[in-house]
Amino acid sequence: MIGKFAGAMLGLALTRHWLGLVVGALIGHAWDAGWFRRLVRSKRPPGAMFVPLFELCGVVARADGRVSQAEVAVVEALMARMDLDQVQRNRAVIHFDRGRHGEADVESAIDALRDFAATDPALPLVWIDQLAAIALADGVEPVPPARALLAAAARRWSVEDADLATILARRARGELPPSRPRGVPDPWAVLGVPRGADEDTCRAAWRRAIARYHPDRAGEAVRAAEVNAAWDAIRAERGWP
Repeated sequence: MIGKFAGAMLGLALTRHWLGLVVGALIGHAWDAGWFRRLVRSKRPPGAMFVPLFELCGVVARADGRVSQAEVAVVEALMARMDLDQVQRNRAVIHFDRGRHGEADVESAIDALRDFAATDPALPLVWIDQLAAIALADGVEPVPPARALLAAAARRWSVEDADLATILARRARGELPPSRPRGVPDPWAVLGVPRGADEDTCRAAWRRAIARYHPDRAGEAVRAAEVNAAWDAIRAERGWP
């Protein structure tokens, strides 16, 4: 409702004609309904998370001057959790290699992930944990370049210093992180699908769920936003376009 009202008033002020009011209201309705946000998401290029994440993994792995088998094993485990097929695994290796050979633009990769996380504030904690796991894979303190990258990424992704310290301490003790940060809903549960469901099943569940909630009805705009955020989080976790 806010978008329609604001759009109508702006259209009337700009055109001083009732047609401007109508057109402005229609644009405002599109904003309220989330059409523009969905359009932005639909145009998100394939690899928007996949590419920068594996490049940063490569940068962190090479920070001490070599890439160990333990670090490779951590990245392999990430690929397994993302359920990558062979084509996707090959792409992941290509971008990991770009990172470890110094061919990745670290600043751009961090910024790309920051933009990707706009719909799910829990993702940066997952990424920081993954990078920390690589930095600590050899059982020693992260070397200064790796620690500097983690600190820079945490700042750009709005991860608190205390959270970064907790993640590093937990990984140093060999502990796995919670499956989901406290207070953040499990996206699989939001869509009502079992963890590990395939893309078609998840996409169908998302469409059914979003069809039930209309942003113009009281109390449903928040729920619709949760459903969209859950779909984005699952896509990011599984590496789907």
